[in-house]
Amino acid sequence: MHLVMLETNGNQRYVFSSPRLRESIGASYQLTQLKEWTKDALDVTDVAQAWTRAHPGTDEDSTQWVSRASGKVIIRVDTEAQAKAVISHVTRRALAEAPGMDVSGVIVQMADEHVTAADLKNVHAEAATYALSRPPALARFSQTPFLARAKDSVLPAAPPLGACDEAKEDRTETLSLSARVKRHLALTSKEILLDRARIEGGLPGEKLARDVLKLERMLQPLASEEDSPALSRIAVIHIDGNGVGAIMKDLDAAMRRVPHGILEEVLGCKPDDPDTLRRFLLEVNDRLDDAVSQALVTAWRKVAAWAEADAEAAGRESAAIPVVPVILGGDDVTVITSGDYALPFAVAYLEDYERRTSEDKLLRHLSTLDDAEPEGGPMTAAAGVAVIGRNYPFHIAYDLAERLVTMAKRAGKASAPTRSTLSYHVLFDSTVLDAEQVLRAYESFTTRPFLLFDETLRNARDVLGNDLTETIGDIRSLFDLLELADLLPDSYLGTLLPDVGAPTVLPPAEDLA
Repeated sequence: MHLVMLETNGNQRYVFSSPRLRESIGASYQLTQLKEWTKDALDVTDVAQAWTRAHPGTDEDSTQWVSRASGKVIIRVDTEAQAKAVISHVTRRALAEAPGMDVSGVIVQMADEHVTAADLKNVHAEAATYALSRPPALARFSQTPFLARAKDSVLPAAPPLGACDEAKEDRTETLSLSARVKRHLALTSKEILLDRARIEGGLPGEKLARDVLKLERMLQPLASEEDSPALSRIAVIHIDGNGVGAIMKDLDAAMRRVPHGILEEVLGCKPDDPDTLRRFLLEVNDRLDDAVSQALVTAWRKVAAWAEADAEAAGRESAAIPVVPVILGGDDVTVITSGDYALPFAVAYLEDYERRTSEDKLLRHLSTLDDAEPEGGPMTAAAGVAVIGRNYPFHIAYDLAERLVTMAKRAGKASAPTRSTLSYHVLFDSTVLDAEQVLRAYESFTTRPFLLFDETLRNARDVLGNDLTETIGDIRSLFDLLELADLLPDSYLGTLLPDVGAPTVLPPAEDLA
């Protein structure tokens, strides 16, 4: 029996190879298709049917699948010929439907039919070795001396796709083939995420915006009445889970943290069953995906409630929910919101993610909390919020949000126990493009990043009315409080709303590290 691993490579380069937001969204969606492509390949090549014939009588949990993560899948097949057929089908499809995306596959022989930690280690080692010997994806697109260069790219230009729903402006611009396909798929990706909000979150479709331009148009009547820009300040929010990579690197150690009774109940087999590792990996994949997507929907729904309350308090009708989804993949989430709802969204996501993982029978035992109780505890995440002007380039704001996540993770892991963390930055100077330089300029008079606690983010308005030197202790918090008072909406600072929950407080990380 053989183990096959298919994975996408250079994901960051692929998603952010262009400064255009629409291309980043389309590229992110393409990366999520690897699971579907592999499933189709198993059917089209008859490998799935051959597996069923060769392994009759097995229960439905004993499938070929070993792992179904974003951008990486692992399956079992009986012969090397079957493995090559699946890899060939998937990589050819990627070449046709996602030009520029780097997909590779490797094969290793298994000791027996059950997956072991050694098998997983071997297949990853084989993938690393293979990566050193193959040309990069960009080498597929020869450019000189006869091809024109595409806009916003080092790739050669390509003709329009010819699809009936291709955007009018895309047909007239000089774009690479990769960019054309990404832009064409961006709408599909957005609609899938909006469907989550409509179906799972119960949010009204007419108030959902698929992009910032549409959100601005929906808010325009309000802006006209108040003689102000509809969306003068927006925020790019990036959230990344803690400890997921560590779980995947040592699955045996992760399984040992789960009580035998829970493991048997969740996986449907004894802990010493040779198929336990494979089932455990699949279960962790599925439960983490569900926790991330549900936390996104919950935060989205809460922002909708806060926006509705603010509109009602102002005596106007709520025109739009100020959240635009960008990327949902693995344990990574990226959204754009109006500036005043960015921090409430991030906190709502972190709270719900912690709640869901702490209530999950399996995930609660994989917590990053080093001193978690025997029953387990929540898994944690870090959020970075870059508040920027409406016309600021997305890719630069995303880079800033990503650096903020790195800072927040460092603070969260330095605390005991590890906690979810949040950091933000309001960008006033648009001439400074380097994220490190921007953040260094503010580090001497801010206490960010913040740690997430059950009761935090005190009413900034109330605090500002007191003697600050006595109330806040560390005078560096003054700058944070002034910004928070300006950033947070009245509904979040004031009266609690039904079905929304209490405001939360974010103490400085260094106070408890």
